[in-house]
Amino acid sequence: MIATKTDTEKISATRIDNILYLRTKRKRVIPAYAYYMLEAYECEGLCFEGSSRIYKKESLKGKQDWKDVK
Repeated sequence: MIATKTDTEKISATRIDNILYLRTKRKRVIPAYAYYMLEAYECEGLCFEGSSRIYKKESLKGKQDWKDVK
């Protein structure tokens, strides 16, 4: 389980190969926090529920808003 922005909800995560799949919407997670989740799980990519896009770990580093993630 992973804490969200508000820390009132827990999120389930599944690791497959080097990609971490989160069962939540993107807006519930801060990109910089997602970077540290990837570090902890030793993954290189992140994917959210209902999305086919995989975010690379390095694109999340230090970002506070998803608008800044390329």
